[in-house]
Amino acid sequence: QPLRNIWEGSVTSAKEQYDIVTANIVADVLRMIAKDLKKSTKDNGLLILSGIIDTKESSIEEIFSDLQLIETIAKNEWRTKIYRKQG
Repeated sequence: QPLRNIWEGSVTSAKEQYDIVTANIVADVLRMIAKDLKKSTKDNGLLILSGIIDTKESSIEEIFSDLQLIETIAKNEWRTKIYRKQG
């Protein structure tokens, strides 16, 4: 099935909700935009966060603790977190 709704840009400007939302930016910025990232993710949708240095991993887990952590991918000191928004 073709993708019907793709949008690229700042999450603070997003007007809709999406099945998959991705953000590849440092943890401090992820924390600042966490509310908008969650709001832009549909219920049962995936939120994929990357650009997280290992020393900031726990702060990301804390602010996104209301979502279900599905997987953590580690490459050297960098982390990617895959969450599901329960709906």
